[in-house]
Amino acid sequence: MVNRPKMKGTAAETAVVSFLRQNGWPHAERLALQGKLDRGDVTGTPGVVWEVKSHATSHWSAWLREAEAERANANTWLGMVVAKPPGVGVTRVGSWWAGMYAGMAEPPSLRLGGFSYLCALAGVDEGELHRARLPGHQVNLGLPVVMRELKTFQAGKPFGVVEISPKGVKDRTLWYNVTTLDQMTRLLRLAGFGEPEVRDD
Repeated sequence: MVNRPKMKGTAAETAVVSFLRQNGWPHAERLALQGKLDRGDVTGTPGVVWEVKSHATSHWSAWLREAEAERANANTWLGMVVAKPPGVGVTRVGSWWAGMYAGMAEPPSLRLGGFSYLCALAGVDEGELHRARLPGHQVNLGLPVVMRELKTFQAGKPFGVVEISPKGVKDRTLWYNVTTLDQMTRLLRLAGFGEPEVRDD
């Protein structure tokens, strides 16, 4: 019997690995399941754990907890979720969504894989980010719309991100930020992960 969810997951992981190999991580490859000590879906990307999802419905809070547990298992810096959006195929992996906890601008937020800390490492300040905001309960309906419009609303800023506040979560370090995989990998490379990214300015 064909296990369609597993096939979708494998295809998504393979597509992300291919994208990473072409965009700064030439040694990226799929990682075999590790049971309860799982360390993500991709290896060969020092400092970053990748959890790849291909589902019709978003479950970001659960996915990020999973990525954070895997980051801790790997004893590494950043835990990242990559999600295939509905209707965006494997030929446009750079437009898939990549998200991580917001964290803070300096340690000890690394336990949360902090997006703010990543930006600090990358030398990207608030003025270079266009931030859209979305309540967590609107993610499944709102995120596809906001992500489609993100590039338009960046208005010349090099990076755009959607800041999502899960319902009932007051701790802003546990909010999360979602952008495109293309923009996230550029930030990672500016921060010293993978092969260096050269800034135009």
